[in-house]
Amino acid sequence: MTQCKHQVIDYFNGHIQGEEKAQFEEHIKQCSACKEELEELTSLMSDIPFLADDQTPPAGMKDRILSQVFEEETVEEKNSHRKELKATPEPNEIKPLQKKRNQWLLPLVAALLLISAAGNVYFLTNGKQQAEEPVRVVATKSLASAASPKTTGAFSVIEHNGKKELVVSADGLKEQLDSSAVYQVWLIKGDQPVPAGAFKTDNNGEGTVTYALSEKEASESWDTVAVTLEPKKDNKLPQGPVVLSAAF
Repeated sequence: MTQCKHQVIDYFNGHIQGEEKAQFEEHIKQCSACKEELEELTSLMSDIPFLADDQTPPAGMKDRILSQVFEEETVEEKNSHRKELKATPEPNEIKPLQKKRNQWLLPLVAALLLISAAGNVYFLTNGKQQAEEPVRVVATKSLASAASPKTTGAFSVIEHNGKKELVVSADGLKEQLDSSAVYQVWLIKGDQPVPAGAFKTDNNGEGTVTYALSEKEASESWDTVAVTLEPKKDNKLPQGPVVLSAAF
C-alpha cells in the first residue's frame, strides 16, 4: 500500500512518464483503492484554481481545507486493518461519509493546498507567471497520545522550492487554554529537544502549525516529533506534559 500511495502522488504530479505511466494507468483500472485515492486527490486539489482570479484565497478556504484534516481521527495502518475486519454494519446504521478518507492523505493534501495557494498568491501579486516547483512529500506519519485515545494528530515533512517544512496538525486537544499557554512542537535527537513551532487550538480543540526547517534541521536525523502543552510561548526546553508524539 505504501508503494501505491507514492505512485498515486507521483502520477498526479506528473512525475512518472512513458512506460511507467502507462503501467500505472493500467494498474488503477484494476485497483479500486488507487483509483479512489486519485479521484479524491483531484477533487481536493480543485480548490487551487480559484486563486487564478484573486490575489488572496477565497474566504474560508483555509479553514474549510483544514477542517478536512481534523474531520476524522488519524490512526495507524494496523488500526485501519482491524476496522476492515469488523462485521458489516446494520442497514439502518448511519455513516457520516460513504467513502472513508485515508488518514495519510488528509494532512498531506492540506499542506499541498496551503503551500501551493501561498505560492500562487506570491507570484500573482508580483506579476510573475512562471510555475512553481511542485510540492514533494518527504514523510507523513501519525501522532499518538498515550494519555488520551481521543487526542490524535499527524505530521508531514514537505519540500517546496528547495526548502523543507514541518506541518503538524492535531485534534482532540483542550478547547480553551490560558492566555499565555500554547501547544509547542519539538524535534528531538537523543535527549536534545529543538522547538519547531507552536499553535493555539480553536473551539473544537483543533490546531495546526507549519514550521520552516533550517538547512541544518532539514538534514538532521531526528528521533522523535512531540507536542507538549507549555505555560508560555518560546520555551527553549519543554516544561509541560507531552500530549502527542511519534518516531520521526
